[in-house]
Amino acid sequence: MRVVYLAAALLALAAACGGLAATTEVTTPDAPEGGADAANDAPSDARAPIDAGRDADADATVDGAVDPVLVKLAVIGDYGNGSARELAVANLVVSWAPELIVTVGDNDYGIPHRYDDWTGQFFHSFIAPYNGAYGPGAVDNAFFPAIGNHDWDDDNGAQYFGFFELPGNERYYELDRGPLHLVFLDSDPREPDGITPSSTQGAWAEAALAASAAPFQFVVFHHPAYTSGGRTPAMDWPFKTWGADAVLTGHVHNYERLHSADGLEYFVVGQGGAGTSAFGAIHPASTLRYNAKDGAQLVEVGAAHARFRYYNVDGALIDDITLDPTGAVIP
Repeated sequence: MRVVYLAAALLALAAACGGLAATTEVTTPDAPEGGADAANDAPSDARAPIDAGRDADADATVDGAVDPVLVKLAVIGDYGNGSARELAVANLVVSWAPELIVTVGDNDYGIPHRYDDWTGQFFHSFIAPYNGAYGPGAVDNAFFPAIGNHDWDDDNGAQYFGFFELPGNERYYELDRGPLHLVFLDSDPREPDGITPSSTQGAWAEAALAASAAPFQFVVFHHPAYTSGGRTPAMDWPFKTWGADAVLTGHVHNYERLHSADGLEYFVVGQGGAGTSAFGAIHPASTLRYNAKDGAQLVEVGAAHARFRYYNVDGALIDDITLDPTGAVIP
C-alpha cells in the first residue's frame, strides 16, 4: 500500500541527493563509563532547569526545501531511575523540542515503582493525561513508551499501565504521525500474547505493518535480537519482509547500530542514564558502537528521508545515518 507514496518520495529524493551509495562502517572503541550501577550513586530526585537553547536542526544534511522534516522525535531507553545521569539525558532531549518522545523500555527501575518521580519529573510536559506533582502536562500526549522488563517487575506492570494512557491494549500498539508509522511491541516473556512471529502479537504486528501506507515504518521494543551484548533471539522477527525500515531497541546499556543481512537497520538506544554496559562479542552485523557517555537519538522524518542522529549528553554527535523510504542508506 506504500507504492504511490514511495514513488513521490523517491522522485523528491533523487532531486535532492542524485543517487545512493553504501554506508561506511565505523567502529568506536569500547569505553565503559563506570559500572552498571554508577547511576545509583546520584541523588534519586536530581532536578535542574532544562536548557532549551541547542538547535539540533542546524546541521541537517538533507535539503529541507526539497524534502522538509515533517516529524521530529527523540528516542531514549533504560533511563528511569531519577538520577543525575537521567537528568542530563532529559536536558538533551528537551532541548531538541521534539514533537514526540519514544522510549525503548525500562521507564522505571524502582521496586516499588515511582513513575512520577522518575519519568513525570523530567518529561511531564510531553505526557497527557498527566496528574503528577511536577507541573502541567501536555494537551495531547507526545510521550510513547515501549514496556521493558523492569516495567513488568514487582507488580506485573500495574503502575506502568496506571501512569501511561496509550493506544490499543497498551502493551503493543501503533501510532501514525505524518510520513511515519510506529509499531510498539512487548518483547518481555511475560507478554500474554506471546513474543514469537507466529504469536498473537506477532500476527498483529505483521498485519499492522502490511496495512500502513506510510513511507517509513519503525518497530520499537525493548529486548534486542541484534546487539553485541545480551541477545534475545525470540525477537528476531522478519520485520524487513513485513515492511519495516528500522528497528529501535534498548535493554543493553549502550548505543549500537547494526545492519542485518536482509538490509534492515537495527539500533540499540539503551544508555539513557541507568547504567553502562560493556560490549561483549561483536555481532557480525555491528557497524558502530559507543558507550563512553549517556545519550539519546534524534530522528527527523520527511516524505523521502529519515535521519537518525545519536548525541551524547555533552551534545557531541556520535552517529548520523539517513535512510530513504526503501530502507537504503542515503550518502
